[in-house]
Amino acid sequence: MSSDWKRRTVKDKATGKAVAQLTHSVSTKGKYEAFKKLAQIKRKQGAFGARQEFTKKKMVKAFVSGRIRRRKAGAKRDPLSKIDVLNPSFKPAKIHKSHLMADIFGGPSSQENLVNEAHSINLGAHKPVENRIDKFIDLNRTDDNPLKRRGSMVVMDEFDDNGAVQKRTYGVHIDAGTGVESFHSFTVTRK
Repeated sequence: MSSDWKRRTVKDKATGKAVAQLTHSVSTKGKYEAFKKLAQIKRKQGAFGARQEFTKKKMVKAFVSGRIRRRKAGAKRDPLSKIDVLNPSFKPAKIHKSHLMADIFGGPSSQENLVNEAHSINLGAHKPVENRIDKFIDLNRTDDNPLKRRGSMVVMDEFDDNGAVQKRTYGVHIDAGTGVESFHSFTVTRK
């Protein structure tokens, strides 16, 4: 599959069944700012923030927002086994803990940034999105400093009544410090 996809179907490797639909489109600063405003997040020390929305005590949406920086290659990852998730009632057969804002971009390994997700969605759908974002960072990168700000991101998860994420929307602003900015929108929609 080409790395330049605009729309892509993700299939479960074991069953061949379609499990998610991915989309990518180039966006604008105005659309990114509107999505950021919708999220209504105050970032802690400017780096990361999170908020959830509830209807009748059930979480229906989760938002995170943060600065993008690239984790250093080979850096140790936080163990997730003892960290709670936002949607503990959702327990698919092959369960994964999924970061809303990926840890490779500076997203924390904390309950406010983790959800239970099916293995096929986490690795089959979110990974290609992360790879595409990383590609955009690389297009403008002038150095390999992993702590340098590369842009920012807003992510929204929408949950069904059972706590499964039905749709994840990413708003991404890439600014690698070269004076060239780009804006992108991604969705991962469960089939």
